[in-house]
Amino acid sequence: MAERSRGPRGRRGRREGGSFLGWLGYVLAVVVFVGFFAVNIAAYRQAGAVTHLTADGVQTAPLSTMEQGDALRVLWQGAVIPKPGNATDPSSIGAKFETDRFGDYDGLQIEAWRIVLPGESKGTVVMFPDYGKAKSSMLAEAKAFLGLGYEVYLVDHRGMGGSEGDFTSGGWYEAKEVVAAYKRIKERATGKVLLYGQSMGAVAILRAIHVDALEPDGVILEAPYESLLSGVGHRLDTVEVPGMPTNLLLVFWIGARLDFPGFDLDAGEYAASVSCPALVLLGGKDTRSSGADARAIQKRLAGHSSLFVFPAASAGSYVAADGESWQKVVGEFLDGSGKATGGAEPVAEP
Repeated sequence: MAERSRGPRGRRGRREGGSFLGWLGYVLAVVVFVGFFAVNIAAYRQAGAVTHLTADGVQTAPLSTMEQGDALRVLWQGAVIPKPGNATDPSSIGAKFETDRFGDYDGLQIEAWRIVLPGESKGTVVMFPDYGKAKSSMLAEAKAFLGLGYEVYLVDHRGMGGSEGDFTSGGWYEAKEVVAAYKRIKERATGKVLLYGQSMGAVAILRAIHVDALEPDGVILEAPYESLLSGVGHRLDTVEVPGMPTNLLLVFWIGARLDFPGFDLDAGEYAASVSCPALVLLGGKDTRSSGADARAIQKRLAGHSSLFVFPAASAGSYVAADGESWQKVVGEFLDGSGKATGGAEPVAEP
């Protein structure tokens, strides 16, 4: 009898327990939904911040240097990345130049500097800078190419330096500037035409060749990233933000905001379309790329290719870090009629 009298209370207890667990599940579901919604808002804002550079403002510092409140504000509102201007011009390296402007295939006016040699040249190197950089950042390399007997054509990507535009896409739309600049130089210059790009500029070159079937006489790819996903991950590392899953959210929202499939930006796939001679360069301390990225791209290149690492070089000028090695490796590549000949070493994982 005692046991039967406890039965109803047991069933009531189970019902009350089930009700409590149901409410707990509901609350947890709401918390997860709100958290997911908030994280996506933050990622949406960050995607806008890293693709739409500001006309003024101060570059956001690494999160580790901030107070907790300031770091949370940056994560929620988005980092500040100023539009880069050209800090100087080719006169600073003792070169005479002309400023050229041309339209790309989106109707934007793109600015470039053309430096010709007074005598006969071996060809022209068309140069494209990295994300967040203007063409003046490549003047050390331009001077080195001039010394090797090549004229240079330095290009500002959309939204950078003296070019029109208010956004950057990690190489997807920048490929249109590569196509337009290449065709412009082919019409005006004599001799070989080679393409040189730094990180995002290198990815834009690969995409331009893949999409528009360009046929340069050679390409020099510095610190290329294998995909937009890996490129974003490397950049997050430099500001000390965990790469995964932040890079997944950022790539999704970058593509959504700029109307292109972010996960389809694949430099490894593009590399398979490059049949001309190619030289891949990487700094051993360069956080823009990795040995794995560089190797994956170099292995996919369809033509003659080699890869060289500058052990002491970080993000910035490889010429400044190791000018002697740079001159030797690039000079041998150029003097071999564009073929990757000697002087190159297998890259080691940084």
